[in-house]
Amino acid sequence: MSTLTGRFVGTRVRLASGDCLWGIVGNLDARNDEMNEHFVTISIERNGRWFHLARYHDADYAEAGPQALARFLGLAVDDIFPISYDVRRFVKDEVDNIWVQRLDGSRGRQITNFDSEQILNFRWSPDGKSLCILRGHTDSDVVLLPESNR
Repeated sequence: MSTLTGRFVGTRVRLASGDCLWGIVGNLDARNDEMNEHFVTISIERNGRWFHLARYHDADYAEAGPQALARFLGLAVDDIFPISYDVRRFVKDEVDNIWVQRLDGSRGRQITNFDSEQILNFRWSPDGKSLCILRGHTDSDVVLLPESNR
């Protein structure tokens, strides 16, 4: 499956500050970043309360946009955006790459450009300036054995 269109998944989201929070990400299409720019949805949980972030084209942008999220979290907007998340276990594509998707209406950007292998794990440095990536592949073989005459 390369799309979460119409689906939502719970996962950890990482803020620009490096803080990790629980979030719900939905309507992601691994093959269509233009669609993601307009339709990815995200909700963030903190202290048992949820904030549903509005996209720039939503009617309630003033009450549920980036500034409102900053107030909800008690952080500056620059400490929040870009928000990154890993939904690889839910969305499969031919080649793994990592994207950073800003939710303020600007275009997301691919921050890795691998043409083979899978990303097995990744971690941002505490200052959010470096990314450590573990890459590899798995092999699967099927072996057919003739039926034995016992």
